[in-house]
Amino acid sequence: MRTAGSPNRATRFAAPKRAPSGLNASVQAGAPRRIADALTQPVPMAVLAVLLAMLATSVYRLNELALVLRFVKPALLSSAVGVVLAWNAASVADKGSAFRNKSFTLVAMFFCWCAITVPTSLYTGVALATINGSFPAIALMLVLVLLPASLVALDRLVLLLTAGGGALGLAALTLGATLEGRLSVTYTLDANDLGAIMAMTIPLALGCMRRKSMLTRVWAGVIVMLATLVLVRTGSRGAVVGLVSGTLLFALLTPGVSRVRWMIFLGIGVVVSWPFAPATFRDRILGMANLEDDYNTSAYGGRQEIWKRGRGYAYSHPVFGVGIGNFPIAEGDRLAEMGTTGKWSAAHNAYLQVAAELGFPGFAIFVTMLVHSARRALKWGALPRQRAPANADFRPEIPAAFASFLVCSIFLSSAYSTALYALLGMIALGERVRIRLEESAGNPIKI
Repeated sequence: MRTAGSPNRATRFAAPKRAPSGLNASVQAGAPRRIADALTQPVPMAVLAVLLAMLATSVYRLNELALVLRFVKPALLSSAVGVVLAWNAASVADKGSAFRNKSFTLVAMFFCWCAITVPTSLYTGVALATINGSFPAIALMLVLVLLPASLVALDRLVLLLTAGGGALGLAALTLGATLEGRLSVTYTLDANDLGAIMAMTIPLALGCMRRKSMLTRVWAGVIVMLATLVLVRTGSRGAVVGLVSGTLLFALLTPGVSRVRWMIFLGIGVVVSWPFAPATFRDRILGMANLEDDYNTSAYGGRQEIWKRGRGYAYSHPVFGVGIGNFPIAEGDRLAEMGTTGKWSAAHNAYLQVAAELGFPGFAIFVTMLVHSARRALKWGALPRQRAPANADFRPEIPAAFASFLVCSIFLSSAYSTALYALLGMIALGERVRIRLEESAGNPIKI
């Protein structure tokens, strides 16, 4: 006999309703309509078009493949137009949150310190030229933080970065030059720089392979194979270390059972592709196990000797450094003191580059900027043994791509590289998106 207050059989044994996930959960939970709409706000087509031009000319430098375009300076032109369009298209709220964004503030502080060091530089002309050359990076960062704080805008940016990396890879294979068995892009990127861009692109493309659209998955899969082929042909050992770091982080930060599947997929990819890699690439990778006879550990122009001298420049110029862009000048002065001639080497390490060129204050700002962005990027991943909340939105490609480039930067003079500030801009935009995601879930936070 069933009383009035007792549940019937169907009620007791009915399957519990699954909690909605992602943006739908926020809306169904009674999120404010305006916040839900903001999370799906698209990027204006004019801004999207000029952003594509900025990435193509400033990050991937595709315009440099046509020598005639060098006289037009499309990177500067697209940067100026991009800032104007993005500023006009941004709402008052977006402008306010962009300038309150800590990632953007740290980047602004960093370049302000770069400008402060100019008067004390070893060669002021080189410092001024480096500052001027940094304008596209600063402009790109500003445009990215002014984009609508929406998941749509963030995903569009990831797609654009992936497409740019694929276009550069295709250009390298068709128009690039091979020197001593290593692929590079003539007049544009050497083998190590090209390898770093590919190492950054592959995790972004892996993220696109998680999308629902089958066309996007196939397209991203093609870019993964293309970028891997280009990276292998560059023979860049630093890029390989960066790629391994990024892809492992991508697999670890992928939620649920997919984490194991991605680990297996990546492992199979390495095993299958190794026999087909060029002999030059295999020899360079295997040579990493025995670096005693490698030129990087023994020659005056090898990385170890350069890094040792770089530490000396930092200690002898602790406050303002030798000046932005002046590491090679310090190398030339060192050779002059020795009474000999030789190559005026770059730092071949972004972190040592900043310490030597901008002093320890500049180094502190630079490291703070990177650590802050890394912490914010990790919020887009699902940490192992972490139970994902029902309304979680994961983008493990964001921290993975950033990790790849940071590791590659151990071997590159990339402190002022536009690619780095494209990634920082992506993370800064992601900060603003996460604030709205939390607000839509009724749990406002301060990032």
